[in-house]
Amino acid sequence: MSKSKGKRKPSRHSTKPRLPWLRSLRTWIAVAWVGTFAVIAYGLRQLEPYAQRINFGDTAVEWVGVPDWLNDEDWQHVLPELETRINLHPDTDPYDDRVCSYVAERLVGSSWIAAVRRVSKQSDGRVKVHADFRKPFAMVERNGVAYLVDNEGVRLPRQWASSGFNRGGWLAIRGIMARVPETGQRWAGDDVAAGLKLARFLYRAEAANRTPFRNGIKAIDVGNFEGRKHPRAGRLQLVTINPQSYIHWGLPPGEEYGIESSAELKLAMLCKLYAAEGHLPDKGPIDLRAEDGIGLGDPD
Repeated sequence: MSKSKGKRKPSRHSTKPRLPWLRSLRTWIAVAWVGTFAVIAYGLRQLEPYAQRINFGDTAVEWVGVPDWLNDEDWQHVLPELETRINLHPDTDPYDDRVCSYVAERLVGSSWIAAVRRVSKQSDGRVKVHADFRKPFAMVERNGVAYLVDNEGVRLPRQWASSGFNRGGWLAIRGIMARVPETGQRWAGDDVAAGLKLARFLYRAEAANRTPFRNGIKAIDVGNFEGRKHPRAGRLQLVTINPQSYIHWGLPPGEEYGIESSAELKLAMLCKLYAAEGHLPDKGPIDLRAEDGIGLGDPD
């Protein structure tokens, strides 16, 4: 039997010739598409602030969590003063990364601000500020001038002649030794700290309706702190509305250490005296330091 001759048939499993350039082309097309989308996304992000800017008004400060006392007539000027200090122009771009830090830096330098908690910018032009404010607390008198302070003795930007301002519900601390600090700085001296400690005690008692005599007290005198004028007189004294009468209070609240009656007992004795007479005595000193009762007259 004869054998047929001819070319060998290709196998069914053979593959087509590879084309490396085709694979490269597909890769470059994919890269080009990815790059195009990336450029479009970047462009949209860049245009977003400008597109949104069409819909917002003037850039302005918005205060968050403002304490109620700032709404009182006497203190309504504080927020406008702070906004003037910030000096945020209505055309300021709120998307500028520097806006928040600028506002915070301007506020930190104010005597009214104890701390800036947060500054955030909104797409509608608002710059929201959350800050802790220093609340007016008392007056510190020095050389005929009464300076406003907070409860830690930090000087606030208000002052009056000692004889000219309307005291209202303020307690004044007088007889201090330290020089007047700059606004925003704390008054130096243990005598000021002691006077503020007594003021805080009396204010808390007043808030609890435990000081019926309060209208008869106008100042805390620290002039004899550490006995620098008279070793046996009260370290702290309460100045009454009667020029010929004052009260030997003694040591600051919480520092009696068994040497004197406690602040609570002194308060109770003063309330009892007021209830018995209907007013504070208008002549002679009153001494609250002994636990066995009120003393009248100055110590020997």
